[in-house]
Order: sequence, then C-alpha cells, then structure tokens
Amino acid sequence: MPANKYALIRYRVIDECLTNKGRPFPNKEQLREACEDRLYGSQNARVSISTIEKDLNAMRFDSALGYEAPIAFDKYQKGYYYSEEGYTIKKVPLREEDMEALLFAAQTLYQFKDVPVFTAFEHVLAKLKEHVSLSGTTMSEEYREHMLFEDSHKGTGERHLINLLKAIREKNQVKVRYTFFQEGKPTKWYLLEPFLLKQFRLRWYLIARDVEADKVKTFGLDRMEEIIHEETFFIGPDFNASGYYKDTFGINHTGGIPEKIILKIDALEAKYFLSRPIHSSLKWVRSEPDGEVLELYLVVNHDLVNELLSWSPHLTVLAPVQLRSEVIQRLNALRERYEKAMG
Repeated sequence: MPANKYALIRYRVIDECLTNKGRPFPNKEQLREACEDRLYGSQNARVSISTIEKDLNAMRFDSALGYEAPIAFDKYQKGYYYSEEGYTIKKVPLREEDMEALLFAAQTLYQFKDVPVFTAFEHVLAKLKEHVSLSGTTMSEEYREHMLFEDSHKGTGERHLINLLKAIREKNQVKVRYTFFQEGKPTKWYLLEPFLLKQFRLRWYLIARDVEADKVKTFGLDRMEEIIHEETFFIGPDFNASGYYKDTFGINHTGGIPEKIILKIDALEAKYFLSRPIHSSLKWVRSEPDGEVLELYLVVNHDLVNELLSWSPHLTVLAPVQLRSEVIQRLNALRERYEKAMG
C-alpha cells in the first residue's frame, strides 16, 4: 500500500534526524518528538513509539518505498544511525521502473520544447537531459522511434501564451489587434480583460471580457497580431473560471442551459465512444438490439454538433428534438453538396 502523506513527512523527519551531525544517534523518543513537532506543532495530536518503529521498519524493508535505508542501532550510544556514510533518502537512486516512467514523462514533455510557454522551464529540461540522457540514450531513441505525438506545437498563436498568461495572473487589461478568418472582415482592436486560456482541437483560445461590448467572448490566439498590456482590472464575482465550461463541450460557449441528450450508437462504436468520454456527464443507459443508448447533459452548441456528426453513420440523436433537427439539417446540406459536385 502506498505511504500516506503523513508517513512520508515522518520519513523525511527521521532522515533529517539521522543525518544531523549536531545531534547524532537519536533514540525512538527523540524521533517521535521530532515527528510530532513537525506534524502537529502545538496541537494535542500525538505520534506513538509504535508508529516510529513501523516507520523505521518501512524505511529499511518496504520495497514500494525503495529506500532500503541502512538504519542501524548503536547499543553504546543507545540510538539510531545510517551505517552507510553519506546516505540519505533524498539521494536514493531511481529504480529501473522509476527511470522508465521518468524518461517517458520527460520525452512527452520534450515534444513541447519549442512552445514559447515552456521556455520558462528550460532549466528543468536541461536537468532531465542530464539525469536521464533525454536526447541521446538508446531508450530515448527507442521512444521516439515507436511513439508519434500529435503535432500540437506548431500553431502561430502559441507565441502569445506567455504574454497572455502574465496578463491573466497580473490582472492586466490587454489591447489586442485581431484579424478574422471571414473574407472582407477588417482587422480590429479590442480592449480585453483576460480571464482564461483554453485549448481545443490543438488550438489555443482566450476567454476575456470585451470592455466595449461589456460581454465575455472567445478569441483565437492564432488570429492575434499584436498585444499591448494596459492598466489592471478587477475580476467581478460574475465570472467563474473553473465553472465556465462545466456544461459545455468544446470552445463555443453560448451561455445556454444544459439539456439531457439521448444518443443511440452502434454497439462496437459505443465502446470507443465510452472509452474516451467527450464530457464527464456521459453515461450508458441501456442496450437495445440496434445499439447502445447513452446520455449526456450538455449545452447544445456548434462544437457538440460537429462532434456528433463525426460519428456518422454510427450514431443517432434521439433527443432533444432541436438537436436532432440540427444534425439532420447538416447531413442534408452535406448530401446536397455532394450531389451538386457529382453533377
């Protein structure tokens, strides 16, 4: 069983006591007092001698911890010490499986090394390279050979991430020169109060209040040409960053009311659909001869309709009627487009 956070704190305290050259050979009572003081201070909670005995044993023999601490008892000094000179749990070498997991995590992170926001952690990547040979070992090359990541770090808008993160943290208004994809629509300057950055479909978006319109809107970072920091602002209680997208799939926030959405999907495809839920509200309802019935609780928006259409022809919208009509309308438009193209 993994050690809980209190046990881990006690292990660190015991390690500090055993490596303290100013007070060598601490006994169980001294270890107990040190742990109790670190954990509870002036509170009445206590750490028992039996707990310290279990901790010493775990540090020595618990393979899940991986310390294998050389803790010994000196019968003349009547206290404990490390029999291995210079030992500390802070320097415990990683086991092979730990190194493998770290290397995998480092390799995953390394794919984003060119993203501007990660340049702030350049020293961390350097340390990872030094300790696990991130870019030169056979294992690293093996990972690169057998793993392909989505090319998520080539978007032009990502150069603005650090600038906008700074503005959000410091509550600075920003003036943004924004261009539109729509043909003929002119570039426009916006004065924004930035609240939140969100990624969807490998693109980054800024959720901010348009000061002139006094409305929260969504802006694609890849359409921002220039950003200028302005004065600070106050975020009112009417915006809740953690709950803003609670009932919304994708980036298109309409402010609508979430609805119960009933879907029927082919049995095989349902396994894929359920294995990577598009929203936390997704749940299985029942099995029918022609498919699995699933339920969602979401606001109906453009992104949700696109997602459901991507599962055609394996999925049928049963409810609500308005959503089903929107899907049918889109499918009819698609059919007409192909009929026209084929003459």
